[in-house]
Amino acid sequence: MKKLNNEHGYVLLIVLFLIVLIMSISAVFLRGSIGNAQQERRADESHLTVMAAEAGIDYTKIVLNNEFSSREEEMDNLVKQFIASTPKGQAVNYEEIHEQMMTKLSFYLEDAIQRHIGTGNAIKIIEPYEFRLVRYSFSNRSDREIVFEGEIEGIQEENRKVSSKKISFQQSFNIPDYSQSSEATGDGTSVVPPNMRDLYPDSTAAPDCKGKKVESTTCKGIKNNDYQLIQQSTVYFPNGLSIDNGNLRVYDSTIYSKTDLKVSNLNKIINSDLNIDGTFQAKNMNGIENSTLRIHGTASITSNTDMEKSNMLILGSAHLNGHLNVSKNSMVCITGSLTVDKQLIVEKGSKLVHWGSFVAFGGIRGDGEIIQANSEADVWDRCNLPNEQSIKWIKPTIIDVKYD
Repeated sequence: MKKLNNEHGYVLLIVLFLIVLIMSISAVFLRGSIGNAQQERRADESHLTVMAAEAGIDYTKIVLNNEFSSREEEMDNLVKQFIASTPKGQAVNYEEIHEQMMTKLSFYLEDAIQRHIGTGNAIKIIEPYEFRLVRYSFSNRSDREIVFEGEIEGIQEENRKVSSKKISFQQSFNIPDYSQSSEATGDGTSVVPPNMRDLYPDSTAAPDCKGKKVESTTCKGIKNNDYQLIQQSTVYFPNGLSIDNGNLRVYDSTIYSKTDLKVSNLNKIINSDLNIDGTFQAKNMNGIENSTLRIHGTASITSNTDMEKSNMLILGSAHLNGHLNVSKNSMVCITGSLTVDKQLIVEKGSKLVHWGSFVAFGGIRGDGEIIQANSEADVWDRCNLPNEQSIKWIKPTIIDVKYD
């Protein structure tokens, strides 16, 4: 058979080369796809393991919070029994009360951990994820604050392969200051005043507050930061607080100011304690509900002031440019002079006790008590209400979370 010109097998070689090239490229792409899928799977596994650890934190928080809240009434009753057993004429030792309550609360919290979680026990979430409480400890950061520190490990175990992630966190538990509570007397009729010349605590170990909204934490505030919200927190202001603009709301919190506290608009104070070891100034203060203001120096409020189930204890003088409405079992106790530019309203069940001069240019109305005291000591002796005021327990707060 005779060969045609240029028929030397080149086409077959080219076809074979193309087949090899296509297979090589396909293999590269396939390997990359498999690698990406493996990376995505590892990322998903890591993310889900972190979620397992976070679920462990939530579970631990619930156990501790439930135990904390369930013991409030029992501990309050024990304090009343301790006070009632104090010999007549002998001062109640509140430092010993706080120490005993801290010891008892630490025992209750640790017992709850052992009963519901334990150390090193695996708690299943959903196959194949679980968490373990690796370690924990309780310590006292002050005479009324217990700090729980724990480390949670989220674990995935599948096909004999184990992956894990750890998260450590701290949670704060505070018992009330029984020496400043009406229930401290055992009959619920009097308010025991604090040392009005020393309202800022000696021990204030706390991190700096972050942002303009402070929620569920214990921290130190900055004097010139325009805070907008303080909620479920304990905040220390070692240099005082000065907010020239903006609005501040305070809910379910305790504030300590070592010097002056000046706020342009203090929109709401609800279920909170403000302890000001200096002067207090507010241009607008819309309402005080179920709260106590303790002021070492003078007080100046430009707007109308409405109080409901609240106390205002002032060691210096006070000037209110608007009206003052003391209602729903509220009380104002002041050792200096009191000037109200508009009307003073003291409703039935409420009380105003003053030692210095007193004037209300807009007149006085209401069926409440207005009492002229004979001395500073007499002011505090007469600062009592006909109703029982409840002890304020601060809700537990998370103060630190760290991801390993």
